[in-house]
Amino acid sequence: MTRGILQTTRLYHVVTQWSGTNNNLWSTEEPRRFLSEEEILRNPLDIDLKTVTDPLLSRLYLHRQTTFSLNDPIQVRIETFDSYGIRRTSGGDFFRLWMEEPGLRANVSGDVIDHNNGSYTGILRASWAGTPTIFCYVEKRKEEIALIYRKYHQYDTLWNAHADFFNGVAVESTLCFTRPMPPAEYCNLTADNGDLPYYCVHPLHPDLNCSMVVSVWSYRRRIPLSPAEKLVYDLSLDKEKDIFRQNISVNISRGPENQSSLSSTTPCKAVSPSDTWRNEAPSGFFYKDAWIPRLCAMTVPITETAYSACLKNRSLWISGDSTSMQIMTEMNNVLRVVPAVTRTHEPKIIRHPHYNYSIHWNAHEFPYFPGLLHYPKAYIKPESHHFDKIPNDSRDIIVLYLNTHFILVHPDVFRRHVRKLVSRTRALTQRAPNVVIAVRGPHAYFKQMYQEMYSYWGLVFRDILHEEFRPLYDRVIFLDFWDMSVALGLPDFHPSPAIVRTMTQSMMGYICRG
Repeated sequence: MTRGILQTTRLYHVVTQWSGTNNNLWSTEEPRRFLSEEEILRNPLDIDLKTVTDPLLSRLYLHRQTTFSLNDPIQVRIETFDSYGIRRTSGGDFFRLWMEEPGLRANVSGDVIDHNNGSYTGILRASWAGTPTIFCYVEKRKEEIALIYRKYHQYDTLWNAHADFFNGVAVESTLCFTRPMPPAEYCNLTADNGDLPYYCVHPLHPDLNCSMVVSVWSYRRRIPLSPAEKLVYDLSLDKEKDIFRQNISVNISRGPENQSSLSSTTPCKAVSPSDTWRNEAPSGFFYKDAWIPRLCAMTVPITETAYSACLKNRSLWISGDSTSMQIMTEMNNVLRVVPAVTRTHEPKIIRHPHYNYSIHWNAHEFPYFPGLLHYPKAYIKPESHHFDKIPNDSRDIIVLYLNTHFILVHPDVFRRHVRKLVSRTRALTQRAPNVVIAVRGPHAYFKQMYQEMYSYWGLVFRDILHEEFRPLYDRVIFLDFWDMSVALGLPDFHPSPAIVRTMTQSMMGYICRG
């Protein structure tokens, strides 16, 4: 079980004790960005809501000085208090910590370490010269996360997934899950899901059987909640009450060579895959509205010529979900191959006859929630379904992505799917050594309209990806968009077109190699 222990060198230095009084506040355990499920669930559900974290009474402190040099780590202390003014003695809350300077159109994310005693360490990087301000708010409290964990166990999926059975005359739609949910009788569709768990309730009609699934669909249901659970569920509904009253202004001086911001001259395509997994936090920052990665320089311009040269005589596979479809749309906006890319969930292919390239999108395997339109079941395919189509001498590019739809099921389901994907990826790299493979990590979003869609799970998923892909670090590129999205505080799991453009250019910078 993932415990949130930092698997990479994301944090350059971790304070284990504060100078002065209350040195005993800090735990000596390994630094963690989130708590285990067991730790989250220790508190009872029936609680006094005035005992949860109250950001209006909680405190944000700067660790030491207020003046820094370019590239210095900046450490802040977060102490949480409840609405009675009593200091919290357990962790588990999920924060957004960031630093910004509107005059320079600059933003950078911060990492938060959970000491599981009511205190947290926030770490940022002095990324540009100026006078930025540090802000913090609570995105989700421990009690909200515990509630969703309980709902995973109670209902398996937070949204309803359906399968349609049809024999030419009779038709029936039933619910689907990642595990059998007694006492119903189930159809086991695992073999059609890349050998990953997929169970749909057996139809009641006597003339319908498990071989007659023709289509799938879904809808967002309201999670059944007791009155006490509803109060917990709505804890973060009032966004204004989640912002810390304090913010911290700092001064950052220019670098030794009079630099105004951090930068690298190494092209991203020259960075080894293993270095993309070990990158320190933050992975980059925004400066004058441009994304500046710390590890390398984005040398692939957003032009039809540059993108076509990268893709010439190759196929780009970007299967996943609707956010992967957004990347395909941005690619087409630059390449201008077809008039438009539809936002529906059928398989898509863009082909350019002159440059002999193609771009492919498919929905990944179940759990996938395509919405109210009924799609042929064959449209939902394993993320690695195309691996067998790739020749041994191929130079194709594959960008793997599992994230958003897995937020609607328990994180153990995500791990199971990633583990299968790693096995398939290892076999492909051994057979086709010239294929370029990347994994796109989760991106963060905050205060968005679907209350049950917690960006928090991206922290868990990032650790799972690092743990499971560890044997392939030297072969698979990690595309890290977490810090980019935390810096901006995206309001939706579908990033804006401008952010998708930045993500796509960053992706192209890494994968346009060989």
